Amino acid sequence: MTPTLTETTCIIPTTTTNVIIVTPIPTLTPTPVITPISTPTPTPTETTPLVEETLIPIPTPTSGPVDIEITSPKNGEKIIASDNTASVLLKVDVLSGNPDKVKVYVDDQYVKTLTIFLWSYLSLTPGNHTIKVLAYIGDNVVDTDEITVEVEGFVFGKKYEAKVVEVIDGDTIDVMINDNTYRIRLLGIDCPETSPEENKPYEYDDITNLEYLAEWGLKAKEFTKKVLDHGTVYIEFDELAGLKGYYGRYLAYV
Repeated sequence: MTPTLTETTCIIPTTTTNVIIVTPIPTLTPTPVITPISTPTPTPTETTPLVEETLIPIPTPTSGPVDIEITSPKNGEKIIASDNTASVLLKVDVLSGNPDKVKVYVDDQYVKTLTIFLWSYLSLTPGNHTIKVLAYIGDNVVDTDEITVEVEGFVFGKKYEAKVVEVIDGDTIDVMINDNTYRIRLLGIDCPETSPEENKPYEYDDITNLEYLAEWGLKAKEFTKKVLDHGTVYIEFDELAGLKGYYGRYLAYV
């Protein structure tokens, strides 16, 4: 049932009363606090360098078989020593493969290492010597070769086969024996020099004309060249004359 609304008369008293007015205190708007949002640290990643690197490939040695051979001196060769030593030409040929280097040993003693040019001169004293070469790829020995030679000094009364390589003047020649060159002053022959300044008056009897002596010196040289130049000869040393003369030339008969 719906209630019935009725009018009611309200009488307000006339007596004075204290009225308390409540003034509302304004509410301060709080200052917003800004909390910084932390930025996550990026995970480092590999980046492409700004400068490109140029890689130079290292040549790889041939992995195939290596075969080397000593071609000079010959195995069992007899070599003539000069002044108590012999300068011996060592040559190594590579028959196959491509070794990095070749090490040389004489009588089991290391002497030198050959790389680009596989030849060198060895100084050997009189006696028997073993020459051994070892070919390397990296640190590995891939092939070896070995020979023996005999070194002896010149002896008196023995004939030595030689090749005439140059005629110096009428009584002096250069010869080669076992790849070594020796200057020989011919015994039993004495010729004038080829220039006037090198001749002396009265050296040949009573001749004082030095131009005349030089002329005959040139003729003597031409004769020696005609007979000996680039020919094969035999030389022999004489104990009475000695092995060498005043100017350091070997004294020998040809």
